[in-house]
This record gives sequence, structure tokens and C-alpha cells, in this order.
Amino acid sequence: MPISHDQIHTLTELIRQPYALDPGSLEYLVEESLGVPEGVVRTVCSVLDIDTLSPIELENVENFIRRAATQLSIRRALEKCAKKKGRCPRAKQPWLRRVLSRGVSRAGTKRLDRAARHVDAVAPHAAAGSTAIDSPTLIDLRDFSGKIDEFPRLLDRLGEVSEGVGRLEIRLGEFTYSSALAVIAQWILARGLVTRFSFPECPSNMRGYLENIRFEEALVDPEIIVSPDPMDWAVGLTRINRELSTEKVTDKIVDILTTFTNPKADDRSALSVMIAEMIENVHRHAQAPVDGFAVAQVYPQRLKMGITLVDAGVGVRRSFETGEPSIPIASFQNDEDFVRAAIQLHATSKSSAHSGYGLYLLSELISRNGGTFLLASGHATLIGYRRAGKLFVESFPNRRWQGTIVSIIIDLTRPLPLNQIYREMPLPEGLTHEDLFEQ
Repeated sequence: MPISHDQIHTLTELIRQPYALDPGSLEYLVEESLGVPEGVVRTVCSVLDIDTLSPIELENVENFIRRAATQLSIRRALEKCAKKKGRCPRAKQPWLRRVLSRGVSRAGTKRLDRAARHVDAVAPHAAAGSTAIDSPTLIDLRDFSGKIDEFPRLLDRLGEVSEGVGRLEIRLGEFTYSSALAVIAQWILARGLVTRFSFPECPSNMRGYLENIRFEEALVDPEIIVSPDPMDWAVGLTRINRELSTEKVTDKIVDILTTFTNPKADDRSALSVMIAEMIENVHRHAQAPVDGFAVAQVYPQRLKMGITLVDAGVGVRRSFETGEPSIPIASFQNDEDFVRAAIQLHATSKSSAHSGYGLYLLSELISRNGGTFLLASGHATLIGYRRAGKLFVESFPNRRWQGTIVSIIIDLTRPLPLNQIYREMPLPEGLTHEDLFEQ
């Protein structure tokens, strides 16, 4: 079979994106390259043959290499091409050797050492006679874009801020994704810092984005505001609580997905039910002392949509421990065990026959779509995507998050076959597939 130069060129261009690729996208590119003879090596060499690679492009190709090189034969082939007489461009050979020497992983995430965090107390600059509570605490996120595989780092940084903060300064870079901003907003609200935080020296573009998603407004105003404009492909930062109906939020998200993916009627109905239940869970089961948040954003250049739901409630573990779990939990030893259980079919902390589907359906749907799924609670973060034809889930430790975070990235160029998943999965005795569509 001749090598397809067109395929290699396409893979090269897909890696050379002006934004960081999410784990689901990286996994898709690896699988596509494995379908071409010497596809990984040729793709890496093709990208590295370009002189003007940006830092983001280099990060993408490095994460592509780390994922592909989990296969020993691929790693050896890359090591061979990184040698002096190898096929990798000579100027890039040292870089490739350094990447391979750091070890490989499917994570595609560079985790910072805990000693190199960016949370700094500014107490030394306090005026004479002032107390520590008068001195602002700084969280520096300028090196952080908030992409989905950076969430454990974000939770680490937020978790390092001590209780009793008087004033808080958050430094943002040129861009931070709305999903991460929702987490930051939830943390500010739960900590009671709504009137004591600021974004000093915020770049003008980022300041405009904060205004567009209603960051500061949502912290003080629980009213749900959703644009009726069908060309507005976003749901700004929105409070989720018991008093206000979330139907407008659900309808807007489903309308956006319908615009891009054109689902069948039964898939649209299933999507509406699933998203409505996920949003309602924020206030129905979280038992949170403060409102939760929802945010959704389409990124047209990427043809991706991000949806994030976050709360400061009891969290996954406590929900299982105080509820009526459908599975044995006595052997669970840590938060990861509980969070992994939460995405299993029929695993629930509720006694209702309808329970045990939401997170399983969501994770399976995003896997089949080729997107990325995140679930974080307590000290554990799971990131899932499709690998070798099925859902693959990685786990990352993080400082404790009081509550639950669900974040997904949907590929708007691929279908969302939710009804197909419904039809394939086994149901408890006495329950029909039609029952799952009842709200």
C-alpha cells in the first residue's frame, strides 16, 4: 500500500493549529496516523520540517508524540529518526530526543511540580500597621489557558489559597477558556470573595471576554439571561439554583448543537433530556450552600463546543456515602474510586429507577463523538476520550475541590448518536427505553 502524502499533509495541518489540542483530538490524530504506513514518524518529521512553529504548535506535536510513543514500536521508530542520520530534520533532532527522554504518557498534560506553584501572598508589601488580612493574595494564571487537561493544575492553585483571604488578585493571560472561568467563579462565590477580588493588569482582550460571558454580573445577579439570537452560539456564565427554571439554558445549548450537528429528532429529544438532567443535578442533588454555574461556548475556528457545569456541593464521594448506592462501595479507598464509579452504567447514589444513566451516557456520548470528557470531585479528576474504539479514562490527583465539575468538549463536525447509545445499553427489569425520555 503506497504512503498517502495527502493524509500526512492533512495530519500535519491538523496538528499545526493555533490553539492547544484537547485529548480527544490528539487521540483521533494518533489513530489516524497509525492507519498510514509509518504515519506517526512521517507526520512528526513533516511538522518538524517547518521552520516557524509557534510554541502552541510545538506543544501540540509534543503531546502527539507522547501519546503515539506509548506503543513501543512507535517509540523506537521515533528514537531512530532522532539520531544524527535519522530522517528527522537535523536542527530538530535534539528537541525530539529531549521529548522522548522525558518519558511518554497519554495525558498530553505538563503538570507543574508542587514547589513551582503560582500562588503568592503579597503580605511583605502591606503598609505599616496593617494586618495580614488587609494584604492581597495573588493567584498568577498568566501561563494558564484553562484547557480541559489543565484543570488539575487549576484546582491545585485554587486549593493552595488559605482560608480567611482578605483581598484576592487574579492575574490572567491573553486568554482563558470559559470552562476554567466557571470554576474560578464558583470558587470565588463559595469562598465569599465576590466583593473582594479583582483582575489587575488584565489584557484588554481578556477583559472584553470576561464582560461578554458576564463573569462579574453572574457573581452578583442570579437572573438567567440567555440570548434569543440564533447566531449567538454561547451561554454566558449563568447561575443555577432551585428558584429559577433552567429550561432556557437547556434549550439554548440544544439549539446550538442542532445548528451544527443536525441530529435526528429522537437524538435531539434525548439530548434535551440528558442536558436538562445534568443541569438540574447541580441544584437537585449537590446540596450546595451556594448556586452552581453553567457556561457553554462554541469556538468556530475549531468547530468545537465546550459545556461546563460546576457546583460547590457535597461532591461525588459524599453523595454515594450518604445516599442509597446501587453498587457496593465498602472497598472504595479514595475519591478516584468514587468518581470512576460515577461514570459506570447503573451506578448511582439514588434509589430511583431512572438514576445511574446521566454521567455514563454523557461520557459514552462524548467518547463516540471524538470529544473529551472531564469529571472532577474531591481529590480526583478524570479525563476521558475515545481510544482504540472505546472510552479510555485517565485519572489525575488534585487538591480537594468541594463539589463537582463536569466539562465536555464536543466535536461539531461529528454526530452525537445518543439515541443509539440508549438503544444499545441494557435496562433494569421493568424499565423501557421510552421511560428514559420522561423528565
